[in-house]
Amino acid sequence: MSDLVKLLMEKANVSEETAKLAIQVVANFTKEKLPDPIGGIVQNFLQTGETPDMSSLASLAGNLGGAGNLLGGLGSMFGKK
Repeated sequence: MSDLVKLLMEKANVSEETAKLAIQVVANFTKEKLPDPIGGIVQNFLQTGETPDMSSLASLAGNLGGAGNLLGGLGSMFGKK
């Protein structure tokens, strides 16, 4: 998360506290709007910077049918292939 905090501080010219609050707001909003467990995965990434385990995403994608494309896109967003 420190990279995201630094980026927000630089690009938005805000304090560290404000950047962290903004990330928290976005993480919570994302969790509420995306279906479980996708929202939780994105929220965890935003809060911790930990990249999700792609094997768990692949398993989830298989259970969600067409939503697998969405999860594949999420994996790419997180820098994994």
